[in-house]
Amino acid sequence: MAESNLYIDLDESEWAIHGFGKTIRKIIGSSLTTQDFKSLQKLGVFYTYQLINLEDSEMITWKQMKVLRNMSSKDRKAKWFQSLENILLVDPLKRDLQEEW
Repeated sequence: MAESNLYIDLDESEWAIHGFGKTIRKIIGSSLTTQDFKSLQKLGVFYTYQLINLEDSEMITWKQMKVLRNMSSKDRKAKWFQSLENILLVDPLKRDLQEEW
């Protein structure tokens, strides 16, 4: 078999996910599963700012997020989303964020 001198240079910046703020992965940490990563990727959600209203005061609901992405909201809430709610929210019913977020 002949050896080719083919070289492919991959610029990591072209593969980076651009955004700002804390990543969901950083907040939830090691409890994220492969299934969670697939769910996040499918939804295109990587940063907490993507789940917070424009006033930075409330986290959107699971249903709101699914509707914003033109997806069915009939399925149950993902475990990673529940974990984020437990970490970020003062009260899950009011959706108010803790001061630090």
